[in-house]
Order: sequence, then structure tokens, then C-alpha cells
Amino acid sequence: GRWLRTRNTCIKINDFYFVHGGISPELLKNGITPLECNEIVRDIFDTSSFPKEYTEIQELILGSLGPFWYRGYFVDGQNYKQLHKDELLAVLKNIKAENIIVGHTTQDFINPFFGNKVIPIDSGIKYGDQGEGLLWKNGVFYRARRPVPHAARRDRRGGRVSHDPG
Repeated sequence: GRWLRTRNTCIKINDFYFVHGGISPELLKNGITPLECNEIVRDIFDTSSFPKEYTEIQELILGSLGPFWYRGYFVDGQNYKQLHKDELLAVLKNIKAENIIVGHTTQDFINPFFGNKVIPIDSGIKYGDQGEGLLWKNGVFYRARRPVPHAARRDRRGGRVSHDPG
């Protein structure tokens, strides 16, 4: 656990913002920056000061609107409605990023949403599926996957990431 506590919950590399679940508008409305989010998470998981009761901000970060569990890019949740594109663009502007790359919400394959602004990379490897990886090369995203025998192939071929269902 000690090593994990040294890692960031949210990280921005160039114009790409990486987070496990997602960044909700509610998180940003509470004035929590990515840097503050990382610090708060480290404080929460620091075993020497593990709180018995969470503050309102800690509950927000650990709950369904926080970076671990938020799925509002894809579905309605108990505490939120699925984001509209204008809301997503406001989130991106706030965090000064062009794309958000997330895990947590399993998709059949790496399939971007919102005009390639949100790229979910959880493609089912946790269920024993082949899974895929996201490769960024010379400014282009690619879906990368291990070759499988022809008989085992599904309609999920690797290639340039460009399909956008919404």
C-alpha cells in the first residue's frame, strides 16, 4: 500500500488527463483541483491518520461523483445524469485538457465518446477477455491488441481510434 499512496489519482500529461473513473462537474464546482485531489486521497489512505469520519470533501472524492467511481460520461448514476457534451467541454476547459482517458467503465473495445474527447480504455481484460491497449504515436491514437487465432476473433479489430457513438 505504501507504494500506491505515492501515486497520483489524477494526472495530466501534455493535453491528456488520466483518471480511473472520471472527473465530475460536481467535483470541480467544489473547487477541487487535480493537485488537491491527489493530496486529499493520499491523506485519506495514509494509514497513520486514517479518519474515522470523512469530511464532506473526502466523501465527495470517495463517492460516486469522485475520480474513482464517476461514470457520468457513459451512463446515468444514482446521484447524477449522463453528461452532455457542453458539460464535458466545460470540465475539459476547467482542467485545461483536450482529452480525458479513463478506466473503470468496461466497454467492448476502446471506443471514444464525445468526438474523441473521452477515451475509455477498460476493454474487459478483467473478465478474461483479450483486452486492448491505447497507443499514442505521432499524434494519433491506436487500439492495440494481441493477435488471436482467427476462430476466436470477434468483430473487434485493432486500428485507428476514430469511431464516435455520441
